[in-house]
Amino acid sequence: MGPPTAYWQSIRQAVWRRASGKLGLLGAAVLLALAAAAPALASSLPLLREDAGLLWSPLLVSLLDSHIYPRALDRLFNCLLLAGGTFLLALPVLGFVRTVLMPHVREFWLAASSFFLLAGVTLFLLSLLPFFAFHWSKPLGYYEPPALGEARTHAPERTATELEAAERWHVPALVPHDPHEHAPQRANLAPLSHDPQSGTLYPLGTDARGADNAAVWLHGFRSTLGVALTVAFVAAVLGLSLGLLAAALGGVVDALLTWMSEVLRLAPAVVLGLMILAFAPLTAQSANAWLIATLGLLLSGPIYRYVREEISSEAQRDYMQASRALGSSRLRRVVVHLAPTTLVPVLSGAGYAVAGAVAVNVTLEFFAVLPASAMPHGSWGGMLRDATDAGHAAPALLAGLAIAAVILVATLLGEALHRAERDAGPERKRPSPLAGARIP
Repeated sequence: MGPPTAYWQSIRQAVWRRASGKLGLLGAAVLLALAAAAPALASSLPLLREDAGLLWSPLLVSLLDSHIYPRALDRLFNCLLLAGGTFLLALPVLGFVRTVLMPHVREFWLAASSFFLLAGVTLFLLSLLPFFAFHWSKPLGYYEPPALGEARTHAPERTATELEAAERWHVPALVPHDPHEHAPQRANLAPLSHDPQSGTLYPLGTDARGADNAAVWLHGFRSTLGVALTVAFVAAVLGLSLGLLAAALGGVVDALLTWMSEVLRLAPAVVLGLMILAFAPLTAQSANAWLIATLGLLLSGPIYRYVREEISSEAQRDYMQASRALGSSRLRRVVVHLAPTTLVPVLSGAGYAVAGAVAVNVTLEFFAVLPASAMPHGSWGGMLRDATDAGHAAPALLAGLAIAAVILVATLLGEALHRAERDAGPERKRPSPLAGARIP
C-alpha cells in the first residue's frame, strides 16, 4: 500500500512553496514549449499561405509527415505542439464552460489540460501505426518531400511563374530556414552576414555545414531535451528495477549491485561514455540508441542508491514489521508496500539525471564522437565547436546559455523534490496502521 493522499499533497505544496521549485517548474514549461514549437519557429515551410485562392498551412500539414520527421521523438513533440495549440485556441470556450456551466467543479483546468495532453499522446501512438502514418500529399503540388541535408524544392509540374501567380501572400516562420539545409558555399558565415549568392541575412551566422545557426539553436532544444528525458527515463527504470531487485533478493545480489553503483559513481561519466562509444558500432540509425543506453546505464547508479536507501529506511517501520508478522513474503512487501514510497526519490534522481545527461551529451557532441549523419539537425555541442573554431562569439554564447539553462532547471527540480521529500518526513508517508492486516 502506497503513501496516503495527504503525503502527495504535501509534496506538491512543498515544491511550489520553494523558490527553486517555482523556478524549476516555470523553466521546464518554457523549455518544453520551445522544444515542441521548434518547427513553428525555424522552418522553410510557411506558417500560412494563400495558394490559388486556398488558405492553408504547409507547416501544419508537415508535422506528422513520416518523411520529414522520421524519428518517433520528433513526432511526439509535434503531437504535443498540436495538442497545445488546440488548447490555446480552445481557451475562450473552456473559460465559458468553466464559468457558466461548471462553476463548482474543482481542478477544472487540470482536467482540461490533462485531456489535451492525453489527446496529443494518443495522436502520437496512432502516428506510429503503418496504416495511420501520414505521408506527404503535395497539396497543390507545391512541395516535394526533402531528403535530409537538401533544401525543399518546388514540384516540377508547376513553373516558377505559375507559383508566383498562384501565391498571393504567405507568413514565414521566425527563422525561415531548416537546420538540415546544408550549403558548403556559405559555411562559417559570421553573425549578421548575408549569403554571397542569395543575399539572405543570417543573424547568428552559419556553422561548418552551412546551416543557419539560429535554426540549429532553436531545434537544439528539441534534440537535447529529447535525448536527456529519454536517458532519464531509462536511468529511472533501471535504477528502480535494480533497487527493488536488491531489496527483494538481498545477500550477494544486493552486495554486487551496490558495489557496481559505487564504481559508476566514482568513475567519470564522460570518460566511461567515451570508452563505450569508441568500441560501439555507431551508425546513423544506431548511434542515438547506443548513446541513450550508455548514458542511461551510467546515470542509473545514483537512482539505485536513492531507492535502496529509501527501502532500507522504510523496511524498519512498524507497519512493515506487522506485515512481516502476518506472513507476507519479502517480494510482496517490496512490491506492494515499499515500491510506491520510492516514487519521489526516483523523480528527484531523474531530475539530476537530466542535468548529467545534458552535460555528458554536449561534451560528446563537442568532440564529435557520434557520426554527423546521426545528428542531421545539428546540436548545441557541434554549434559550440564550430563557433569556437571560427571565432564567432554570439553562437557560442547562445549555445552555452541554453546548455546552462537546461542543466540549471533540471537541477532545481531535482533539488526541490529532494527537499520536499525530506521535509515531509517518514511519518507522513506511512499508510494506515491496518495496512499490513488488510494486505498480508
